Amino acid sequence: MPEISVIIPTFNAEKTIVETVHSVLSQTFSDFEILVINDGSTDGTLEVLSHIQDPRLAVFTFPNGGVAVSRNRGIQKSSGRFLTFLDSDDLWTPEKLTEQWATLNNHPEAAVAYSWNDYIDETGKFLHHGWHPNFTGDVYEALFQRCFIENGSNIMVRRDAVEIVGEFDPTVVPAEDWDFYLRLAEKYPFVCVPKVHVLYRMVANSLSNRVLRMERSGVSVLKKALKQTPDRVGVLRQSSFEDFYSYLFYRAFQQASTRQHWFITLQVFTRGVFQSPHMWNLVAKRRILRAINGLIFGA
Repeated sequence: MPEISVIIPTFNAEKTIVETVHSVLSQTFSDFEILVINDGSTDGTLEVLSHIQDPRLAVFTFPNGGVAVSRNRGIQKSSGRFLTFLDSDDLWTPEKLTEQWATLNNHPEAAVAYSWNDYIDETGKFLHHGWHPNFTGDVYEALFQRCFIENGSNIMVRRDAVEIVGEFDPTVVPAEDWDFYLRLAEKYPFVCVPKVHVLYRMVANSLSNRVLRMERSGVSVLKKALKQTPDRVGVLRQSSFEDFYSYLFYRAFQQASTRQHWFITLQVFTRGVFQSPHMWNLVAKRRILRAINGLIFGA
């Protein structure tokens, strides 16, 4: 039985999946299994995976169900004491498994280890650093305030903790990882490994689809947590919505290039002000003016 199960959901990732898998095979820790959950790919994903010869790699194909369903299928197929997840276009540095595993073994009270993220583009070129936080212990309120783990390719978690809190919730995609982390943090301490172990790839996609879906699912996650633990996070409601909508506005502003994109950017900001009027104080005026200019002139 392997010590660690690495679960990689993939859908039409023929351009990146080989590099992603090799970033796992290059780990300094070797006692792991890789479960690639092929989520109904229609491109050459299976073909390129067939050229990777390593007994630790297993590929399972299912009808398309989405990333949360794929992660859950991977959990059900896995056998390691520790679980970790990697999206099919992201990369790990070679020490990721070794250092997270050692950290959890050195902190038996913790159920989750997480690391820092940096961001790369579609070609693998460095874009910018992630947040690099250092929250340890009871991180529930900090995590409600902001998903400081940043993505779904980061954590290592004890299997028995997942069995207690449950798997990923498919109804809140693409914020299913934030919801999963909150449920874990409600019951278990987290521990930080203060090193960059995750290279998160920023892939060009539909701005409207991504930002608006993230808004709907993120709001659902926040409301779910408020309903379940009002005594712990009720006082943080306003600041959490401010942070969340500021993040959405920043992401939309970064990617906007057409009149439609600028309209979505202003939409997100307006709804953020409705949720929390203090949004006016959190966003630089020049961004609003730039968005209005883009909406009028399409640039």
